[in-house]
Amino acid sequence: MDLIYTPKSVVAVLLLVATIITWLVFETSAGSIYASLTIIAIGIIKARAIIYSFMDIKLMPSVWRYLFDGWLFVVGSVMVTASFVALS
Repeated sequence: MDLIYTPKSVVAVLLLVATIITWLVFETSAGSIYASLTIIAIGIIKARAIIYSFMDIKLMPSVWRYLFDGWLFVVGSVMVTASFVALS
């Protein structure tokens, strides 16, 4: 029973739920700027959860955490900007 409730298995289930939510948002309101922003936000949160939970970056020096967080911020900003340009 301890194998089921490990922190990594909880994160994996939450990633699955987030994927289903992303799919539902896409199916119900594709083409909306709000849907695009929601999907991008969920994707960034999922990427951060994967990096921190499965790549064990929390055990690395803080410089690596800042680099990964900065990278996610830059990628997210570019995706949000591209969504506004494409949908306007």
